[in-house]
Amino acid sequence: MAKHNQAAASVDRCVPTSTRRARRKLVREVPIRSLFTRSADEIRVHRAISKEAILETAQELHELYLAQKFISDRPSRHYLRPWHLTPAAAMYTAKVAGPKNESIAGSCTLIEDTVAVGLPADRLYAAQLKSLRDRGAFLSEATCFAVSPDYRRTTATTELMRAIFAHALYQKHTHILCIVSTSQRGFYGHLGFSQIGPRKNYSRAHIDPVVLMAADLEELFGPEPLAPVTEPCEAERYWTVDNPYIHLAGDWIRHAIESMKVPSLAQSLYEACPEIMEELEGVQRDAFVNVSAALLERPQVRATALAS
Repeated sequence: MAKHNQAAASVDRCVPTSTRRARRKLVREVPIRSLFTRSADEIRVHRAISKEAILETAQELHELYLAQKFISDRPSRHYLRPWHLTPAAAMYTAKVAGPKNESIAGSCTLIEDTVAVGLPADRLYAAQLKSLRDRGAFLSEATCFAVSPDYRRTTATTELMRAIFAHALYQKHTHILCIVSTSQRGFYGHLGFSQIGPRKNYSRAHIDPVVLMAADLEELFGPEPLAPVTEPCEAERYWTVDNPYIHLAGDWIRHAIESMKVPSLAQSLYEACPEIMEELEGVQRDAFVNVSAALLERPQVRATALAS
């Protein structure tokens, strides 16, 4: 414990007093990394862009969620959300190289806020999201986060989150939101998230308590998180300048935009997972029904640009 406190104090001295309290959450990534037994050199994150890559990940996600009883068995054997049909969703996959091919260790999707369809969190936490939007926040939501049991004690988890942070920082998002089980609050707190929404029940079928958490990127990293700094802290470097996915984010985003301009991709995903719209109800369902085909061709841009 003393060793941990010394390491924390060393990193904390690098942080300006005005943001020290908020950034202490990031300091905790040092002991988190020590929990993992497999090197990140064996685990690499890719963005699933092609139909084949998206469906492969969706199939693995279905099996992981089914095994944990998060969902009931779907006839399609794929798990996708309606946002995956739009350019607003970026699906990331952690893979481990094997003797003959790669296997999927886990995945996570980052969904960018748009005026047209909003975010999944709007269903439970509309008031909290409205408050952030009214203050000019540019939001995204991390969802569909799952790691195979074989890789939960590896760096697959943090590598996926580094890819999510890289995407959000590249796109200049101000907040990353996530709805998490109450038992996972501590882990997300280590990653820089704070609870901003009360405990609610996520499932309509059984008791499944969750909370809304958010990482305020400007508070954590400052207004220019990717700008060179004289004496960057270890924890800060881990998520920003030393993040290997920062340099890949731009190319991945551009390739995904080009891919989603082909209407047949969204159609193929829908045909492979026809249950995809079942989770929607009320206003959210109406929004997706009323979205024109042009949305599927629109690049990822700020919500304000979509409204213009």
